[in-house]
Amino acid sequence: PPQRRRPPLALAPVLLPQAAAQRVEATLAQLRRAGVVAILRAKGSPEVAVRRAAELVELGCRAIEVTMDSSDWPAILGEMRRRLPADVVLGIGTVMDDTVCDLGRAAALGAAFALSPIDPLGFVEECHRR
Repeated sequence: PPQRRRPPLALAPVLLPQAAAQRVEATLAQLRRAGVVAILRAKGSPEVAVRRAAELVELGCRAIEVTMDSSDWPAILGEMRRRLPADVVLGIGTVMDDTVCDLGRAAALGAAFALSPIDPLGFVEECHRR
C-alpha cells in the first residue's frame, strides 16, 4: 500500500509580535529538518537521561523533548542545553493543566517548543508569551 505522509508542521494563524513570530518559524523549521522528535521520559537519574540525549545526538537526532513528568525535568533540560550542540532543538512535553505555569521556567532552561497530549487551560496563551 502507498505510504501515508504526515502533513508538514503548521502554525495556526495568530497575531504575534514580529520577533516572536520569527522565533516560532525558526523552531518549526528546525523541527521540520529534524524529521522526528525523540521523547525522553526519565524516571531515574537525570544524569542518565542527559547521557541518553547525548547518545541520540551522536546518532543524528536533532530534536528532543523532555517530558514534564520526568524525574527532575528542570535539571535534565538545563543540562541538556549546556551539553548539547546549539543546532539541537529542545522542548518540553506532557504539559498538563497543573504544569502550564512552568512553561516560562522551561523556556529559560532552553525549551524552544512545548507539547501536550491534552489542551491545558492557558497553554496556548502561555506559549505565545514566550
